Amino acid sequence: MDGAARSPVLGYGGTRKTLGSQNSISVGPTTDCPDCGEFNIGSNGQLWLVLFAQGFVGAALFVGFFLSVAVAFWREPGITAAAGVLVALLAVFYSVFYSAFPGALTLTMISIGVMVRDRGLQDSAGGAPLGGARRPSVAVSV
Repeated sequence: MDGAARSPVLGYGGTRKTLGSQNSISVGPTTDCPDCGEFNIGSNGQLWLVLFAQGFVGAALFVGFFLSVAVAFWREPGITAAAGVLVALLAVFYSVFYSAFPGALTLTMISIGVMVRDRGLQDSAGGAPLGGARRPSVAVSV
């Protein structure tokens, strides 16, 4: 949070390289190397990485995107919309604890894309569920 507060609008564009790593036998600083053994900035949650790398504005846009998707599709009927809303809300929740690069964020965006695509197919089919387009009613006189 201190790093994000020092550059709140643009952030730093990425993490800063740290000396040592959390993979050593003794994690943490020593008297010989007070900067060694710390976790990399942003390695303990996607939200913290975005805060440091893109600042508070970027973090607000990051979280705001997923929340706006959840709000936009909240009342959509269908299992695809329900799953997509759940994915968007869980993306916000898990971003506090886990990093999302590269796989998790990719799968999250694919899930949201499938939900948006399903809505587009329903709109083009006149509100019919995916794969079940309505048949036009035709009056036949003999």
